Amino acid sequence: KKVKMAATSFEEDEARRQKEVIEQTSFDLDNLNQDGIVEMMIDEKEEIRRTPAMDLAAQIVASAESIKSVGSDYVKKNLWREAIAEYDKALELLSKEKSKISADYESELLAEKCELACRNNKALCALKLMDWSLAKLFCAEGLQVQERAKVPDASSKAKLFISSW
Repeated sequence: KKVKMAATSFEEDEARRQKEVIEQTSFDLDNLNQDGIVEMMIDEKEEIRRTPAMDLAAQIVASAESIKSVGSDYVKKNLWREAIAEYDKALELLSKEKSKISADYESELLAEKCELACRNNKALCALKLMDWSLAKLFCAEGLQVQERAKVPDASSKAKLFISSW
């Protein structure tokens, strides 16, 4: 009888623990957005405060985006080598300042997106220059970025370029 009582007590304790876990993790279904993600309101007091390091990270990524835009302007003018040079400058800045960018998660995601765009755009330029080996190299670099990305960019066309070889 003692063994049976202990088993029953254990089962009751386990059921109580499971109920507590469910109560702690349950959400009001009214808070689900259209993607099925729970949206929760944060009190203004609990709002995330931006730090100077976070602001610096955002400025660095904005600078890289600006350099990338210059490269894109060169692409529009069919100046492929100049565009590659600008994309390289943006990539160099992102690489050099990676530790500072890591201070802000949002900036890290934007930096990844910028890096992937630069690498894919470099591949496009190499294709336009008919430098197939360089295009393949740039595509491979883009794929490496995409594989380690925190949020993979589904719009990336690097796989299409490299799969054609």
